[in-house]
Amino acid sequence: MPPENEGIGTLTPEKVEELATGITEAKQTLDQSRKVMEESNTKVGKLVEEQTELKKTAGDNREALAKVEEQVKALGEQMHTIAERYTDTVNRMREQMKRLGTDGGDERTAFVARNGRGAIFSCRQEALELGHFLMATMKVDTPAKDYARRWLQEHRTDLRFLPNIPKSFVDHVANPILMREDFDRIVKAQYGAVGQALTGGATPGSILVAPQFVDTMIRNIEEHGAFRRNALVWPMGSDTIHIPRRSSGVVVTWEGEADAGTGTDPGFELLGMTAKKQMALHSFSSELAEDAAISLADIFMFEFALAFAADEDGHGYLGDGTSTYHGYVGVIGATGSGTDATAESTAVPHLVTGAAGADLASEITAAKLREMTGKLHTWARDVKWYMHRTLLATLTGIETTGGGPVVNFSEGNAPQIMGYPVERVDKMPAASTVSTGEICLALGDLRRGWILGDRRKMNVETSEHYHFNTDQIAIRVTARIAFLMTQGNAMVQYKTGSA
Repeated sequence: MPPENEGIGTLTPEKVEELATGITEAKQTLDQSRKVMEESNTKVGKLVEEQTELKKTAGDNREALAKVEEQVKALGEQMHTIAERYTDTVNRMREQMKRLGTDGGDERTAFVARNGRGAIFSCRQEALELGHFLMATMKVDTPAKDYARRWLQEHRTDLRFLPNIPKSFVDHVANPILMREDFDRIVKAQYGAVGQALTGGATPGSILVAPQFVDTMIRNIEEHGAFRRNALVWPMGSDTIHIPRRSSGVVVTWEGEADAGTGTDPGFELLGMTAKKQMALHSFSSELAEDAAISLADIFMFEFALAFAADEDGHGYLGDGTSTYHGYVGVIGATGSGTDATAESTAVPHLVTGAAGADLASEITAAKLREMTGKLHTWARDVKWYMHRTLLATLTGIETTGGGPVVNFSEGNAPQIMGYPVERVDKMPAASTVSTGEICLALGDLRRGWILGDRRKMNVETSEHYHFNTDQIAIRVTARIAFLMTQGNAMVQYKTGSA
C-alpha cells in the first residue's frame, strides 16, 4: 500500500495523468453541485413562503398545501443527495491532491510547500499566483511589490476582484496599451456585474480571493480540522436556508382480507440554518524579497487554514447553543439522553454514563465502550470515535475482559477501538482535564448527524496600518459558515460518572 503522501517521483506517468484528470473532474463536479444546490435552496425558500401563506387558511387550501409539502419533500431528498455527492467529491479531491503533492510539482499537478509549513496547493503555479497576489496588493511600496505586479501582468493570471479594489492596483495590472474605457469594457464582459464596479471603489486593499484559492483554502482546512472532514458539507446559496429533514418513515400495517389499506408517507420537517461570519488576522514582515512568493503563500494558507479549522472544530464538537458558540450545537455540546426511546424520538445523541466513582478518563472501562457501540443506530455507516489524542493514549492502557488491548493499531499506525477508527480532535477535552460529569468522547456517524453549512465566500484584506509600529503587513480573512444538528441520534456520547 503506497504512503498517503506519495510524491510524483514514485508514481508512474499514467497514474499522475489519472490523478490530475481526477482533480480537474472533481472541480467541475463541485461547481455543478454548488450551482444546483443554490437553485434548490432558492426553490425551498419560495416554497416555505408559499406554505406559510397556505397554512393561514389551511381549511380552504388543503390540496394546495399537500402539493407544496410534497414538493418540499422531493427537494429535500434531492438536496441531501447533492450534499452527499458534494462531500464525497471534496474528500476524494483532497486525497488526490495529497497523492500528487510534492515540492517538485509542475504547472498542473498538486504541490506541497514542504520547505515551510506544508500547505497543499492544486499546483505550483497556484502557490506562485497567491504569493504574488498578496505581495502586489500591499499598500506599502517595496521592490517586492513592484516585482509581484509585473509578474502578475506577464503571467496573465485569472484573478477576481471585489468592487472596491483600489484603482491603482487595476492600473498596474491592466495592459497599459489599452485605453481605460477599453479595459473597463473587457473586464465588464469577462466578469459581469462584479466587473462593472471594478474600478469604482473607494476602500483600498479589499480583495476577493480567486475561486481556486478558496478551494485550496478549504482543502487545507480539511487537512487540519476533523469536523469538516467528517460532517456532511452543505453548499449554501444564501446566508439563511431551510433544510428538509426526514422525521418519520413509511408505516407497515396489517389489514383484514376485505379491509382497505391505510396509506402512509415519510414525514418531513424544515430546519433553518443561518451562516455567520468568521474572521482571522495574521501579520508578516513588510521586508519581503522578490523570491518570497511561495513562502508567503505557504504561510498564508497554513496559518489561516489552521485557524479556521480550529474554530470549526470548536463549534462543531463543543458548541452548546450558547452565545459563546454563536447559538450552534456540537457533538458533545448537545444534550444527550440515556433513554433510547427519548434519543430516537427527539433526534438527540444517546448518552452512556460512567459508573459511580469513575470520574476520571483513566477510569473509562471496556464495558462502557461496548455499551456505546450497542447504542449505535442501525443506519449509521461511517462510524468513528472522536476524542482528544491524550484520551486515546489513556485508553491504550485499558484491556478487555479477555486480556487484550481495547485500542488496536492497523496498518499505517491507524488506531481502532472495537473495530471502529479513531479521529483525534484537539478541541475535545484532554485526558488530564476530564472531570466529574463531563462528556469527553463520542462515537457515531457524524455525517448523518451534523451538517456544516458552507457559504463559501472568503474575503481577504491587507493593511500596513494595523501593525504600523512593527512595520508588519496584516492580512484579514473572513468567511461565512453554519452548523446544524439534524440527526443527533447518529452519535453516542460518554459522560464520566460521579466522584
